[in-house]
Parts: sequence; C-alpha cells; structure tokens
Amino acid sequence: MSGTRRTRDEMPDELSPRRLARRLLEFAAVGVVIGVLVLLGPGLGSLRSELRHASVGWLAAAVVLEVLSALSYVLVFRVVFCRRMRWGLS
Repeated sequence: MSGTRRTRDEMPDELSPRRLARRLLEFAAVGVVIGVLVLLGPGLGSLRSELRHASVGWLAAAVVLEVLSALSYVLVFRVVFCRRMRWGLS
C-alpha cells in the first residue's frame, strides 16, 4: 500500500476539524444575514410580528432538526450512489 493512499477507516479530509469549523462559521454567517434581512427587510412586518410570539427554543430545535435532516440525505446519497464521491460534491 502506498503512503499516500487512505485506508477505509480514515476520515475524509472534508471532515477534518478545521474544515468543519470553517463550514460552521460560514453557516452561522448565512444565518446572521438571514436574521438581519428578516429584522430589517421592508415588507416583512407580518413575519416579524409572527416571530415575536415564537418560542426561541422551538425555533432552535427546528433549525437543528432541519440541518440533521439535510445531512442525513447527504449520507444516504453517498452510501447508495457513490462511496468514492467527495463529501462536498455529495
């Protein structure tokens, strides 16, 4: 076996802690931009009034569950269609 080949048990580069941290920061930045748009965007008064009465805990739970749902689709797609595909592509 060559020194550059990765064994099956090694984590892909896409799952390195540094790359995951960068992706989480990008995700957080998108969330902040969306939040600012909802708070300051014109024509979104009714949405703001609805969100004013929402529970922060339930909103956070919904976001976490939606992210886990999207990640599960990526995982299933990879397992079913192509295990050698890059994580970012799948």
